[in-house]
Amino acid sequence: MQNHRLGRRLAAVVLAAAVAVPLAAVASGGSAFGATISVPCNGGNPAALIAAIKAANGTPTADTINVAAGCTYVFNAPDNTTDGGNALPVITTPITINGSGVTLQRSTAGGTLDFRLVEVSSNGTLTLNGETLTNGQLKQGPLSAGAGLLNFGTTNLKNAKVDGNRVLISGSPSVPVGGGIANINPGVLNVSNSDVSGNQLDASTMCLCMSAAIPLGGGIANSGTTTINTSTVTNNTAQGGGGVVFAFGGGISSGAANAPMVTITASKLLDNEVTGSDAFGFAVGGGFAGNALSMSSTEVAGNLTGQLSGYAGEALGGGIAVTKATNISSNSSIHDNAAVGIYGSAAAGGGVANLAGLTITSSSIYNNTAGTLSSSAPAFGGGIHNAGTLVLNTTKVSGNQAFGSPGWGGGIFNAQGATAHLVNSSVKSNQASDDGGGVYNDLSNPSTAVSGSVTAITGNTPDNCVHVSGCVG
Repeated sequence: MQNHRLGRRLAAVVLAAAVAVPLAAVASGGSAFGATISVPCNGGNPAALIAAIKAANGTPTADTINVAAGCTYVFNAPDNTTDGGNALPVITTPITINGSGVTLQRSTAGGTLDFRLVEVSSNGTLTLNGETLTNGQLKQGPLSAGAGLLNFGTTNLKNAKVDGNRVLISGSPSVPVGGGIANINPGVLNVSNSDVSGNQLDASTMCLCMSAAIPLGGGIANSGTTTINTSTVTNNTAQGGGGVVFAFGGGISSGAANAPMVTITASKLLDNEVTGSDAFGFAVGGGFAGNALSMSSTEVAGNLTGQLSGYAGEALGGGIAVTKATNISSNSSIHDNAAVGIYGSAAAGGGVANLAGLTITSSSIYNNTAGTLSSSAPAFGGGIHNAGTLVLNTTKVSGNQAFGSPGWGGGIFNAQGATAHLVNSSVKSNQASDDGGGVYNDLSNPSTAVSGSVTAITGNTPDNCVHVSGCVG
């Protein structure tokens, strides 16, 4: 019966598009150069917009659709059921949609079907200029990904917002699952002067998300190429439950073995959160979690990674957690983030957790916390937990703290087999509850594993260094 009702709804939308599109929504311009289509508001009825996109999809040229400024288009039903359902036709050709202050919204009315707002196929290119995508919702299904936007092609977000979308999963996802955006290889996602905020990934019910190769990102999940410039990723959440061994990326999650580097420039990753509750699980990267990252002139602040239970669980990287070569530079700041373990879970890297090769240049890591709320759970690296190769160049690590049982490395914890090299950098005024207020070098490492300007490790509590040659106090 539900399928019959859905069919009638879809038929009604198509019929409305066929008979209600006014003359204002008629293409202009020569076909060799692409059409320009103007779409009125029509009281928020999206039929004319749907018809315009279908017309643009019908030509190979790059078409432009200008929608009524300030209009809120409300979608009461999906246009199609592709990959869980979409409010708009799947984009299959080059299309630009201009709409200053325009909102594309799945209806908030009770009983509205679950569907996302936009999907771009591998052959499609979409530029959204000025629009907001909101209230998309998906449940279940292997392609329940990107409730705001699912991209397999190329998507350019300019002066846009992806806000308040959510994905609720309890099955076994097959692609990166992003509450707001899912960018799937070979997809290309470019975000400029835009906001990705208030999106949610909820896998708190049983989800067989056993593999770290499936990113679960509150704001953005990526396995393609993503570039973010002068934008904000804020107040997104990713929540894992029983069976979610790896909960990744409150703000951004980038995974898959061969995923390209994510590039973030002059942007902000603020107040995002990832939590896990599997007994043996890992919550990773409150702001960003994944492989290769290039970040410059960017602020990462107020993010939280929390592992809420687990005899062998761990909260890793309150601000950032990286697993491949990463560069952070040009006055970037990572501050006031936290990795917190509860009910026996450990915590590591309040600001940054590095599992590969990390170079930080001309930046600051300050006021971050790695802490546990159990009498038997350790905390390592209030500022940085390094389990790979770390180079600090003209960088300050200050005011960070590690509190646990034990709490080691208020500024930096250098794990077994890792190396850290300081060049014109300082580690000052950090604190640990037990040892290594400035730097704690794992006992199994040679004392030279931490090298460089170690004399600039000063003023830390209760001591400056443990097992670091040349460090005083």
